[in-house]
Amino acid sequence: MGPRIGEGPQMPDRSTKATMGAEDIHERKVSMEPRDSHQDAQPRGMFQNIKFFVLCHSILQLAQLMISGYLKSSISTVEKRFGLSSQTSGLLAAFNEVGNISLILFVSYFGSRVHRPRMIGCGAILVAVAGLLMALPHFISEPYRYDHSSPDRSQDFEASLCLPTTMAPASALSNDSCSSRTETKHLTMVGIMFTAQTLLGIGGVPIQPFGISYIDDFAHHSNSPLYLGILFAITMMGPGLAYGLGSLMLRLYVDIDRMPEGGINLTTKDPRWVGAWWLGFLISAGLVVLAASPYFFFPREMPKEKYELHFRQKVLAGGASIGSKVFYTNCSCVAGNGTISAGSCESACSRLVLPFILLISLGAAVASITHTPSFMLILRGVKKEDKTLAVGMQFMLLRVLAWMPSPVIHGSAIDTTCVHWALTCGRRAVCRYYDHDLLRNRFIGLQFFFKSGSLVCFALVLAILRQQSREASTKATVKSSDLQEL
Repeated sequence: MGPRIGEGPQMPDRSTKATMGAEDIHERKVSMEPRDSHQDAQPRGMFQNIKFFVLCHSILQLAQLMISGYLKSSISTVEKRFGLSSQTSGLLAAFNEVGNISLILFVSYFGSRVHRPRMIGCGAILVAVAGLLMALPHFISEPYRYDHSSPDRSQDFEASLCLPTTMAPASALSNDSCSSRTETKHLTMVGIMFTAQTLLGIGGVPIQPFGISYIDDFAHHSNSPLYLGILFAITMMGPGLAYGLGSLMLRLYVDIDRMPEGGINLTTKDPRWVGAWWLGFLISAGLVVLAASPYFFFPREMPKEKYELHFRQKVLAGGASIGSKVFYTNCSCVAGNGTISAGSCESACSRLVLPFILLISLGAAVASITHTPSFMLILRGVKKEDKTLAVGMQFMLLRVLAWMPSPVIHGSAIDTTCVHWALTCGRRAVCRYYDHDLLRNRFIGLQFFFKSGSLVCFALVLAILRQQSREASTKATVKSSDLQEL
């Protein structure tokens, strides 16, 4: 909403002046200057409006996270299609951080010296190219082939271990598939995806640091936290939309653009099913291109907001708050010559899925509360020309200490719970079956460990800030008493 034109400038009292930073004092002086009525009457273009920039940046970051989040939503399908282990796929998911870390400090240092909106637009175009490159392996690889064997649905069970009888991986159907040419093509596909992830990280370098600093530079100092909160709130919807998009795309057959004659005899519940993992990357890349277009029209600098939002003033004044199916043989757990139906066993914990999702969502929501305050703490603690560098450094530390190692750590932990590995050309490839109890314990255990560490770090920050506040208060008291003696 627009500013209240009829209100005159409000004079700050002495206590307010004493606690104001240089930027706040400058804004007060600007708001107290007489305004040219003719100039105020002229409407600003939408590309001179910081609110429109917030909207555009929210949509861009949402689309950017859709590309990175879509890979995570389809990672198990990519594993199956190209015979990857969870550790390798975890490394692939985290590899975009490599490109980001390599340039983020360098680019962030020049944040106040370049045309930030255009740099954001160029980075977004590179992100879109990375999305298209992620889908490229589908178009240059051979059509997906799966094992057509159909074993009997009832077997005798005698040995002490249950072994799947038809667990041939998608890429290993005969000795011919283990040729050096096939292995070379397989490595090429994986290499393309790693390259795409690197470009995705490089393209994302200017988007967040430049966007956040641009908003804080040209928004009213009281509106900046609200704008950043809106930005993060909309951005956080990106992974959710990516998982929703993945759910839709993976219901389509992987070779929907080149279906074999006679169709296929698979359903989405069949372990041999591979969905159209590549289609979501094309859709997300298209959205990024559309979201990047306005950035080439924003100015290098725009008029700074002079007034607090009417909505925020009203809230503060009023005190408001706001089913190759899998078949098993030689199982000792079945007495005599008993038989079992084909397929995986039903989970006794299926009724707990919804409560689990609700609790995880609640935990994520509570953890997100710290997002905006942590950014504002940094933005208010550095000089204006250093804001971009400070935000870039924060993102670099997040990537080095969290975002990059996390998928690898979780992927390795998941691999340790594997019960049966499929083999491709004599090497261990994708896991076909997991120990669900062990998987649950290790996955939730890692979450508890990292969240506890985060809580300890925030407690240390709180203790340090309180100590600094007490020291500053003591110094002010001593200085005041010395002045009185003089």
